[in-house]
Amino acid sequence: MKKKNIEEKKWTEASVEAEIEEFKNIDPSQVNFKGVREPKSGKQDIKRTHLDLTPYLLEQLDDEAKKVGMNRQSLIKHYILNGLKDRHLKTS
Repeated sequence: MKKKNIEEKKWTEASVEAEIEEFKNIDPSQVNFKGVREPKSGKQDIKRTHLDLTPYLLEQLDDEAKKVGMNRQSLIKHYILNGLKDRHLKTS
């Protein structure tokens, strides 16, 4: 299997610190998540969905999940929630 050449963002300690500083300056009262909510405690109504993913993408997800100590499903949920929050931070 031939892997595609994908340009990846290289995270460095300095770039992470810069991003943290950027978010420290945001006034939480000015953030509108437009329906993005943190999970409630207790039993939740769960809807199942299916994703068609390439083997290469699954390999990348599994590698990242292993690095951060999560399973694949948790990593995907984490990325979706953070992506929605980031999008709404930029558009509010």
